[in-house]
Parts: sequence; structure tokens; C-alpha cells
Amino acid sequence: MKKKVVGIGKHLVTGSVEENLCTYALGSCVALTLYFPAAQVAGMSHVVLPNSLVNINGKSRNGPAYYADTAVAALLASMQEAAGNRGYTSLFGLSAKLIGGATMLRVKSPFNIGINNVRALERQLAHHRIPISACEVGGNICRTVTIRAENGHVLVQSPATTSRIL
Repeated sequence: MKKKVVGIGKHLVTGSVEENLCTYALGSCVALTLYFPAAQVAGMSHVVLPNSLVNINGKSRNGPAYYADTAVAALLASMQEAAGNRGYTSLFGLSAKLIGGATMLRVKSPFNIGINNVRALERQLAHHRIPISACEVGGNICRTVTIRAENGHVLVQSPATTSRIL
């Protein structure tokens, strides 16, 4: 299997059953995965912050996958393009999984970036009517996430815990 790494604040899509998409060491960041089983198309965003409005003067050096409020639409557009290249005009049956959103600081923080990332993604997914089929969010552990285009299975790995498939 070929592994394509999804960088911080980036997103990737694959329609090759020979490829996995992977992102490493999620703390408060959230991996958003989308899977379209009919075309075996998988996508992943590595979301860093909940809201793009934090940009000074509305300008950003970061792409849309960096922010929860813009990541879903950006990933969805890439998924539609990949499925369209395979002859699909609808993404009926598309589902999402959310992984990450941990609290990594031991001190109390008013920002709660992890849970705010999760909530913002949930709102955007609801807006686009995309069901969430699995979630592993919160806690205080970092996670590495891999999605397989072949079947949409998501492998979650954390230090000192057993690997899980969502």
C-alpha cells in the first residue's frame, strides 16, 4: 500500500484502492475523513482551528482545510471532483468520521480548541447533510489516523493504547 501524508491544515483525496491517506500526531487538531463507497473515494482534512475569522484583515496564508468552518466544503468539492471523474454525479452514501480534538494542555484553558474544532466540524457536516458514522474525539492523547480508499476503514493509533478501526 502506498501512503499519502495529509499535512497540517491540508486535505487530500484518493480514488486508488492501493493508497492510504494518513495524518500524524493529532492533538487538538481533528482529522475529518469522508468516504464515498460507490466509487471507493476517500478524503481527509487535518483541521487546526475552528474558525477562519481569526485571520487579521480576513487574509490568511493557510488554505481552507486549516479551519473547520471551511474544511468541509473544500474537502467535499475535491471528493465531488474525484467521484465525477469516475462517472458519479451524486455523493449519495457519503459519510464522515471525526478523530482528534484532544485537550493537550494540562492547565485549564478558556480556548478549548480541540472541542471547538469538533463542534465546528459537526455544524458544517450537518449543514451539508453529511452523516457522521464514527467519532473518536476528546481525551488527552495524540492520535495518528489512516483511511483506506478500498473500504473506508479508519485506523486510529495512539501511544500506549491498542490500535482501533472505526
